[in-house]
Amino acid sequence: VIGKSGINIRSVQDRTGAHIQIPQSHDEGNPSIRTCSITHPNIEGANMAKAFVEDILRNKFGRNENEVSLEVVIPDKDVGMII
Repeated sequence: VIGKSGINIRSVQDRTGAHIQIPQSHDEGNPSIRTCSITHPNIEGANMAKAFVEDILRNKFGRNENEVSLEVVIPDKDVGMII
């Protein structure tokens, strides 16, 4: 999901204005998953970024109080496709 040299994640962030964070390691309760966070000033932008991330998975390829954050569950083995 990260992409070579971060190309996929940067593309999603540039196209949507969202900030996407992917943890360094898998979720504590599930070693095959990493939950990433998507932050955007509005829900529409956050959902658009989430849709792009989900599309990448389908194809296998300073926060303030007004921002919206969403979480996307990414299989640990696919996290490299996003960044």
